Amino acid sequence: KVARRFPQTTFMHASGYKQARNVGTYQIRAFQGRYLAGVLAGHMSESKQLGYVAAFPIPEVIRGINAFTLGAQSVDPEIKINVVWLNSWLDTAREREAADLLISRGNDVITHHTETPAIMMAAEAAGAWAIGYQYDRSQFAPTRHLATIAHNWMPVYKEVIRAKLAGEWTSSSIWYGVEHSASQLVSVSGAVERPLRDQLSDMENQIGTGKFRVFSGPIYDTEGQLRVAEGSHLSDAELISQEWYVAGVNNTQ
Repeated sequence: KVARRFPQTTFMHASGYKQARNVGTYQIRAFQGRYLAGVLAGHMSESKQLGYVAAFPIPEVIRGINAFTLGAQSVDPEIKINVVWLNSWLDTAREREAADLLISRGNDVITHHTETPAIMMAAEAAGAWAIGYQYDRSQFAPTRHLATIAHNWMPVYKEVIRAKLAGEWTSSSIWYGVEHSASQLVSVSGAVERPLRDQLSDMENQIGTGKFRVFSGPIYDTEGQLRVAEGSHLSDAELISQEWYVAGVNNTQ
């Protein structure tokens, strides 16, 4: 609505999905980093139970949960992901409560799609592993931080500014991933041994070059329905609207 009032102004909407002549969208393929984190968590877990503190059940969050699950299950198909929903992006007390609950139920690696470092601090206090999100969270769990799935928006902003200065900007959807270092694992714990580090690096390269796609079939949902057939993969349009969960996700509420 605002864009129609200011037709000479270019608008870019982070994580948006609606476009117009002077409105573009952009986001990071954070699900790629989530998959890598899932592989890491799968190797480090002894209980085969991974905890996930989530904000709202929207496609962006669901994609992350599903990718994390697929990564973990590539290590061990028996691994389960237990999700606690907060219906809030930022609530320190409830994030900590959710993390403590998950740890008390035997989830020995926890992660989150929320804003505060509360789950990192809970893991540090309880001796569980924690995987951060958005920016390096290692300072909040000095001995129990396993890695952080970090967002690097700079490649996106550089491209938008370059296109504007060159007079080449057109409305589109920009979606950058590991190939631009837009999604990456940072501050990986010293407890992660070299063979696993090398495996993660190789997998990151395969994702970045397109040799491997996170949502490649066969993939079944929690109801046993085949969602992605063998030999195929989800399109960007399907990923943007994803509202189902892969098998192995337990929505505990």
